[in-house]
Amino acid sequence: DDQEAGAFYSIVCRENAGGPWPVFEDAKLDYERNVDDGNELLGWGVFWSTSPCYFWGDVPELVPVIPDHNFDTKMLLIHEEFDAATPFSGALATREIFRQSVLVGLPGGVAHAESLLDIKPCLDRIIAEYLDTGVLPNRTATRNAADVECPPYPFPDPSATDTNTARFLFGDGEGDDDIMMVELKEELRRILNGNPLRHH
Repeated sequence: DDQEAGAFYSIVCRENAGGPWPVFEDAKLDYERNVDDGNELLGWGVFWSTSPCYFWGDVPELVPVIPDHNFDTKMLLIHEEFDAATPFSGALATREIFRQSVLVGLPGGVAHAESLLDIKPCLDRIIAEYLDTGVLPNRTATRNAADVECPPYPFPDPSATDTNTARFLFGDGEGDDDIMMVELKEELRRILNGNPLRHH
């Protein structure tokens, strides 16, 4: 966990084209105003998840420009159109840099490309087949567009009683990690033994 956090914050806290992070107390007051205005996500989650950056020792740097190379790494890229954390333009730029990669786009999607939760069968089948065989879907010649499109998960219904998604995301008690890994493996088997891969 420490290594994962260190890698995450070394990017978030250092690659900041906007200059140095503001003074902690000033930022805290700004986010408190967001909470008072009813924007709890901006006022709580964003502030505390980036709070180490206010005390980061290194000065933020501009993101380095990657030269125009034709990287031959094959990758499966997945991105939802309206992911607020990472703009879709970044996925398109990554696709152009890694020219043997394949981008699966989810038009209208607002999540952070969650998958293998039994809620996006089109996307889950593509991922499962790639993990099983290493074979990517076909890459198109079209620039600035996804190679394959899958429907996103619809907006959640607050009145729904189904807790499967929450259980997959957050676990359900003692031994959560083991339970989730068993369920994930079972889910992959179900996908691979189900309908053949279809591109929509």
